Amino acid sequence: MASTGFDAVANLGKERVAERFMLIGETNSPLADHFLNKRPKKPLDEQGYRMPMVTQEPGGHNLYAQGTSDFRAPIAMDSDSMRVYPVWYQLAHQLNGSTLRALKAGKETQLLNYRRDIGILTDVALKHMNYFLHGDGTGALSVCSDAALNANGAKTFTPLLLASSGAGEAETKGGVRLKRNHVYAVMNSATGAIKSTFTVNTPGKTSAAVTVANFSANSASGDPVVDLSFNATTACYKKAPAGLRSLMAATGVVQNVDRATFFEWKTPQVNANDLPITPYLYKTAKTYVRIASNDMGEAMGRLIVMTPGQDAMLCIQQFGYRRYEGNDINTARGVAGKYVDAEGDTIIYDADGAEDRIYIMDGNSYYWGEEKSFGIFDEDTLELRMLAGTNGVGSDSFYLAIGCGGNLIKDVSESTLQKDAFINRLSQTDLPMQQSF
Repeated sequence: MASTGFDAVANLGKERVAERFMLIGETNSPLADHFLNKRPKKPLDEQGYRMPMVTQEPGGHNLYAQGTSDFRAPIAMDSDSMRVYPVWYQLAHQLNGSTLRALKAGKETQLLNYRRDIGILTDVALKHMNYFLHGDGTGALSVCSDAALNANGAKTFTPLLLASSGAGEAETKGGVRLKRNHVYAVMNSATGAIKSTFTVNTPGKTSAAVTVANFSANSASGDPVVDLSFNATTACYKKAPAGLRSLMAATGVVQNVDRATFFEWKTPQVNANDLPITPYLYKTAKTYVRIASNDMGEAMGRLIVMTPGQDAMLCIQQFGYRRYEGNDINTARGVAGKYVDAEGDTIIYDADGAEDRIYIMDGNSYYWGEEKSFGIFDEDTLELRMLAGTNGVGSDSFYLAIGCGGNLIKDVSESTLQKDAFINRLSQTDLPMQQSF
């Protein structure tokens, strides 16, 4: 386990006039912040959160004449339950004794103190959770584009950059989520087997220099890349929370119910056919919600999740209209700062989202089901633990871990899956994206 030494934090000192520090990458997590901090939570344990549903309506409808007035035999109602179970996430942190003592002392020449150290760890963990809450439960962080990872040793990893017609999670993310010195697993999505693991040496948005280890099979286009788990033969594949991509979809299993069996659990989708977003597509998605509920007011006050790039595409379309102020007819004004459809919607702009889709959801029916609240694992009352060391009698190294247990829940007793909608296969041509700069 890698331990944080004093040299790792020495650059955060106050020897110069520095008063602030920042991570190399941004750590904003709008979607995770919404569900984990702003929305009410539901309790969730290993027995699961149960949502009863009618799987067969009562039947036996009949029209009859007075001469033949026998009633038809009834068709019985049947029921089942949806269930959501918790999954767990953790991020460990280790410090050697001298570093820990320096951080806790909070010396004037040392900008980083223990509280800020934990703050950085928390920001990084929430950012990772933010990836998962957009996803499909696979935990995919990137997707291979070719067979270049074909042996142990130094290789160049090239990810997919654009979503295909059968888009999967993280296909538009390139290598943005892959961090220097972190270790990942390349997965066979058909079998769930690890093809190889690799360490990122030089990260990059469109390619990365990596060192491959534990090679067993060539990478292939479409292979998901996930975090490696606690050893070289265990990966985090399909252990992530259910995200928006899995809860709002037209196929697959949702909360332990197969959409192939019950079409009612298919979320209406608008296929953009790789064309840019337009108000037409936006309005069509909302109309599907109105049709599914047979209620013209149902699509009001939606929770919209989109990337800043897609919002920009909607705003840019206003350039086709001249805007004047007062009597100044010689000066055309700029476009509005953001797209608003005047129906009381709340919009979450999140750059970590998939650039090929927009979600239009009943936000009041989505909850974070919580088994363990997000924070330090301190159920044994210890925030920090001493490593036992080689002889089992202790060491001058200490560790802690933060994380959470839970899952994202779509409570179908409050609003069915057909009362959400999503726009899929949006064009990414000339779209501002995380990988664009």
